[in-house]
Amino acid sequence: MRLSRHEPGYADLARLRDEGALETLARYLNDPTSSRRLRRRVVTYIASTKPGGGKATMATGATDPAIIPILAPALDEDSDPSVRRAAAYGLRRTGDQSAVQPLLGALSDTDKATRIHAAMGLGDLRSRAAVEPLSQLLTDRSCAETAARALVEIGDERAISPLRTATSSTKSKRMREKLNQAIVDLERRVGLPQNE
Repeated sequence: MRLSRHEPGYADLARLRDEGALETLARYLNDPTSSRRLRRRVVTYIASTKPGGGKATMATGATDPAIIPILAPALDEDSDPSVRRAAAYGLRRTGDQSAVQPLLGALSDTDKATRIHAAMGLGDLRSRAAVEPLSQLLTDRSCAETAARALVEIGDERAISPLRTATSSTKSKRMREKLNQAIVDLERRVGLPQNE
């Protein structure tokens, strides 16, 4: 299928998403002649595609795992932080373990929102491979709270020590409280005795 010479609008992109036309949407995303605006729109529509087509609901709807091979390269290679951010958002909502590797790579992205989506996704996927990289994010003020919550979701006892270290080294009272709560929640999750 040849791409249209005119730039598709929101209704066109929504129709393609609703039809599950991921291949066509991917071509717009990867076409070097696509405008920055079009690429940003397209990646958002891809990232919100539910299995079989249609729009995944914001809070609870899972996205189609078929978007992984489309969004993983965009997350890894695209120069536009808005595209990487939307790609991370879509990948984190797939619930599919093949999204783990691209999300792990995104933990070092220069864009804060991309790192946050990646951390949330790795927590949702309960990726034990993410314990060490997420522990390193505990020193990143912009992502520490999200990384701590992701570590709780993963539920791996190895995260307790890095959480304690981050708690003792932070100067922020609010962050110290958040990290302390994460320690309590993680200890409860892994079945360690609670201090009364």
